[in-house]
Amino acid sequence: MVEPPTLRQIVGMDLHRRRSVLVRMTEAGEHLETVRISNDPEYLRAVMARAGEAPEVVLEAMASQVAAALGQDAEVRGRYMTAVVARVCGLDWSIAAQLSRNPAGFPQPALVAQRFAQEALSDRDAGARWCAAAMLQALSPLIGR
Repeated sequence: MVEPPTLRQIVGMDLHRRRSVLVRMTEAGEHLETVRISNDPEYLRAVMARAGEAPEVVLEAMASQVAAALGQDAEVRGRYMTAVVARVCGLDWSIAAQLSRNPAGFPQPALVAQRFAQEALSDRDAGARWCAAAMLQALSPLIGR
């Protein structure tokens, strides 16, 4: 039996201190998978094994790919948004999760918007910029802009 030809996959990695986001795509740009993993070699091996032989690896995936992944995968988007809200606002995870789903709950939306505006300009993390811009959009009706 002849195996069907497999297309080479591309794995984009947005690396962080504790956890990273990996996006698998075909060479044609078809989205295959987005996963958020702890930075453990076993988790990375598992994702890379699914990518087949000799995948192309793109570190710090392009901003457009990160934005596409966040726009397509609600679970990854929710976790990433929660992580950004927790870090930017200095909140614990459960409170950050609630506020990321309902920004109207922020007690000082103008102050929070200033923090997200700074984050949106950061050149360190495309995913965090995307999340900060989304939070600014959600907060804008609350601050009159």
